[in-house]
Amino acid sequence: MQSSAAVADAAIVATTGTAATTGAAAKRGPFLIVVCGGSASGKTMFAHLLKTRLNSERVFILSMDHFYRNFTEEEKKKIGEEEFNFDSPDAIDINCAHDLIVKMKSGEALVPSMDVIIFEGILSLHDDRIVDMADKKVFVSADEDTRLNRRLTRDARERGRTEESTRAQHEKFVEPAYRAYIAPCANKLGTNGLLVENNEGQNLEPHVESLAKEIREEVKCRGISL
Repeated sequence: MQSSAAVADAAIVATTGTAATTGAAAKRGPFLIVVCGGSASGKTMFAHLLKTRLNSERVFILSMDHFYRNFTEEEKKKIGEEEFNFDSPDAIDINCAHDLIVKMKSGEALVPSMDVIIFEGILSLHDDRIVDMADKKVFVSADEDTRLNRRLTRDARERGRTEESTRAQHEKFVEPAYRAYIAPCANKLGTNGLLVENNEGQNLEPHVESLAKEIREEVKCRGISL
């Protein structure tokens, strides 16, 4: 597993060549949207739908999944035994994520300039430093049964996990972490926040379309056209 710093560096390099700094945008920095929600709530889908709707190569999705910290040998053993809690804030190198966002917002020479940054993850609103930088905050909410059912399908399809294994991890780590760390992030939305319900049968598209329209209007004052 690559270190969070190495993955962050790779993320920066991947954007090189797609961005050119412009006057007003460089002075005010890119528009930062932070998308939070529990595992299998639909937050990652929301982020990608929003990027597609904004239809610009200068919209960059930064995933919190790239910022898991370096694990000790004992922790790696627990990971192999499915006894490690990936949903705890202790598993994330949040300082690395924060520092990269600061660099992208400030337009440092070594970091390509983007018009919009979408930072998404289960704990993306956990750190108040990132909350304070956000121009827009989104919490994608889904009830426990919906999140578990989606996770069962995803883990079987993408990770080859058994239903028993996924349910055990959900009960031991995922849901307790959701209640302790992730759900409280919805209280940080404030006046520039959006709560999106995404239970079974609900549609993210109207929320994405509405937010994309709002963002286009808000970034006009920074000299950005999306």
